[in-house]
Amino acid sequence: MKTLQNDLKTAFALVLGAAVAITLITADGFRAKAQDVVASLLWDTAGFVRERSTAVATFPTSQTLTGVSLVGAALAEKGPRWAITSNPAAGSQASASIAAESGVRHVADCVSFSAGSTTAPTLTALKVNLRDGATGAGTVIRTWQLIIPAATGQNVAPFELCGLNLAGTTNTAMTLEFSASLANLIQAVSLSGFNVQ
Repeated sequence: MKTLQNDLKTAFALVLGAAVAITLITADGFRAKAQDVVASLLWDTAGFVRERSTAVATFPTSQTLTGVSLVGAALAEKGPRWAITSNPAAGSQASASIAAESGVRHVADCVSFSAGSTTAPTLTALKVNLRDGATGAGTVIRTWQLIIPAATGQNVAPFELCGLNLAGTTNTAMTLEFSASLANLIQAVSLSGFNVQ
């Protein structure tokens, strides 16, 4: 039996070229027949490692500065999505929040916001905050600073950003909101994402 270590290219050539029994050994000592493991090996920029899953307890949150690489975890389509919006009447704060779910982390994928007015608001600085928590509470994981002009029309041009993949904390709500209401200003926010367990 021929043993290959972290050389998938040679393993494919041998498997395709002849009926030879091959055992692959990854850097962590994982052994398996090539035909059983080739599909579950992942390239980690240094060699092939076996595919692993990650538990929700060890999945890094978006505010963690260390350990953000999921070595050996396969990248896959995100699956079913949720979407929430808030577009209250003029002079009210827009705040869209997805409730906490047991054993689940919400992952923000897309945000969008805008604001306008038919009667001029006061010149004001506001923020749009993405929170790992309920409305007005929890860690701010992303923020956008806005200056609202004292004019009518589209005070904040529609803004949309996707591909964020910012994971919140287990059993915690997630919220996208303007930092405050402003007389005469019509605010709108939308947040979409997916859940991991």
